[in-house]
Amino acid sequence: MLALGNSIPLMPEPNRPRTPMDNGNPLHSPGTDEPINQKDIARLLGLSTATVSRSLRNDESIRATTRARVFQAAQELGYRIPEARRGAVRTRRIKTLQLLVGSATGLGPAGDEIIAGISEAASAHDAHLSVYVTPPKSGGSLEGEFEPPAMRAGMIDGAILLHSFAPQVVAGLATRLPVVSMVHRFDQLPIDCIDTDERAGVVMLYDMLRRAGHMRIGFVKMGGTKSWERARLAGFRESCFLADVPLAETPILNVGRDLSAIPEVVVQLREHLRNGVTAWICACDPVAYHLNGSLRREGVTIGADVVIAGFDGLAPPPGEVQIPTVRVPYRDLGTAAVRRLSRRIESPTSRIRDILLRNDLVPGYLAGQDAAAESVAAAVPQIRNQLPQSARRS
Repeated sequence: MLALGNSIPLMPEPNRPRTPMDNGNPLHSPGTDEPINQKDIARLLGLSTATVSRSLRNDESIRATTRARVFQAAQELGYRIPEARRGAVRTRRIKTLQLLVGSATGLGPAGDEIIAGISEAASAHDAHLSVYVTPPKSGGSLEGEFEPPAMRAGMIDGAILLHSFAPQVVAGLATRLPVVSMVHRFDQLPIDCIDTDERAGVVMLYDMLRRAGHMRIGFVKMGGTKSWERARLAGFRESCFLADVPLAETPILNVGRDLSAIPEVVVQLREHLRNGVTAWICACDPVAYHLNGSLRREGVTIGADVVIAGFDGLAPPPGEVQIPTVRVPYRDLGTAAVRRLSRRIESPTSRIRDILLRNDLVPGYLAGQDAAAESVAAAVPQIRNQLPQSARRS
């Protein structure tokens, strides 16, 4: 059962009624065979039926926190807006959306592409876009002096989160507005997430490296807890399973969140190279490019002695060639986030969704090594088609 911010639990345990999925049956009003109705929600929350009805219509005369409690209760109890009234509810649309950018990593080229997609989609919805980058001194807070001005003025209809925010901050925000998160999932909160299929991307990258002749492949992580890194590591472990490679024989190294352990990892990479590990998949492109530079200074020939692959599809830094990687469709992510936020505003009680977009493989310098490796780029469609169905969804 979800309890967001300062909102009260829907009903004390153990007398809370069954959830919509219990025993595979829909939830009914207590003591009847009738589906949950607005009176049940009103009784549960201690509100009037009129307040519940106006909240479900997104009536702005009802406080945002009250509307959020009603939407949460309706979703958890399995309430569905009657067909005859759905058209009226869906007349509400985005007028102004707030893009909230975490300060930890800033924007960068990927962020610029995402904002371009958001801006284009907002224009298509005839909505105003307000962008707010949280200042470093805020510590990730969105309250008090760090509350975005447009939100303080009550002008915002919904928010999109770019980069990570603390769960408690997101939980508080979700009591006030419809919220969509990009890339970072909040599995314990009723927050829609737009992401790419990180796991499937790594599966395709691993298979591409195997087709290029690399039978022993390792993984370099950053040791963080972000959902995107966990998903990429899960994809690597699945790849080992599909290739019948024991995990106990598969090296997984950690450069640390601030990359401070790169010197130690370089020593380990050279040792593993002597033991036949000729390719590595890194948690992200910046890690791969840092390792490439460090190994090159140690006399290792990148591409010939060892292959260091990444994930993100960022442009190579000056002096570097394009590495094998997975290119993320950043602009499409921004567009999808606006579309999902629009649907959330129109249908506030609809089921929470994680929407995954497909990535693209980039062979990088693998494509030019020799005639056999050049076939890797042409094999990318076949690689995708051979994946399990769950890894090919978009």
